[in-house]
Parts: sequence; structure tokens; C-alpha cells
Amino acid sequence: MTSKRQELETKLLQLVNPAYQSMLGHIRAKTLDDFKEALDKAIEREGFAVAVHDCTQSFMLKFDKGCEVCAAKLSELTTLYEGQLNRALSEPVEALLDAASDDTWPAARELLQ
Repeated sequence: MTSKRQELETKLLQLVNPAYQSMLGHIRAKTLDDFKEALDKAIEREGFAVAVHDCTQSFMLKFDKGCEVCAAKLSELTTLYEGQLNRALSEPVEALLDAASDDTWPAARELLQ
């Protein structure tokens, strides 16, 4: 991997990661709040052990599904930005190759480093 590509990927991760972490934090907080509320109600009806078991299973499943949505969105964004990154790197090289001269390969190497 070229240093320019690594640099661009690092910048991309710096942009996307805070939003991803924020989404996970929101999912976690919402799930925890809903879990506490449901557990309080379930303890009154079912007893502690059964309520904890049932609520834990139910809300872990909800959290996992929320994370799947978050991961799918991240994958979609990654694909989008990888395409943009490939275009940003390939267009200057293609322009150099179209106007090929003696310094084409050194110039291409310079662009990709």
C-alpha cells in the first residue's frame, strides 16, 4: 500500500470513527435504558432470576441487531469512500499515462507515494 493511500485511509478513519462510536454509544445507552425499565416491570411479574434471564437475552438481541445496522452503514460508507479514494488516486496517474513521456513513471511513483 502506498504512503499516500495509507494517509488518505487514516484520514477517512479519523472522519468516520467518531460517528461510528457515537452511533454505538447511542445504541448502547438506549438499550440499557430500555433494559432497566423492562427489568423493573418484569421483576414484579416473574421474579428476579427469570426476569434477568429473559430481559438479558431479549435486549442483547436488540443490541446486536442495532449493531448490525450500524456495521452495515459503516460498510456502505467504507465502500463509498474507497471508490472515491481509488478515483482520486487513479485519475492523476491515468492523466500522466495519457500524456506519456520519459518522466511518466517517476511522476506516477511520486503521485502514489
